[in-house]
Amino acid sequence: MQDWYFTYGLANMPYRGGWTHVIAPSMDIAIGLFRMIHPDVEPGTVNCAFIYGKEFEDKNMYKNGNFGAHEHETITFVHTVSKANTAEA
Repeated sequence: MQDWYFTYGLANMPYRGGWTHVIAPSMDIAIGLFRMIHPDVEPGTVNCAFIYGKEFEDKNMYKNGNFGAHEHETITFVHTVSKANTAEA
């Protein structure tokens, strides 16, 4: 799994400043998960200011906040294989 950070500006976004942390196996899946919670306002445009990978954790914005806000929520991708459905069962 990888960490993805969807940052916000000050207008017409789900939050004012800060970010949403998405944990998913790829950026495409992270965007899909994000869009399930925060649909595009303008078709084809993800409803955030910018999307960062793990490198976001090294930025001042992560440490000091984005327009006075920090992480608002975490969205995760969970895939569980039931042991009863595997050859080991």
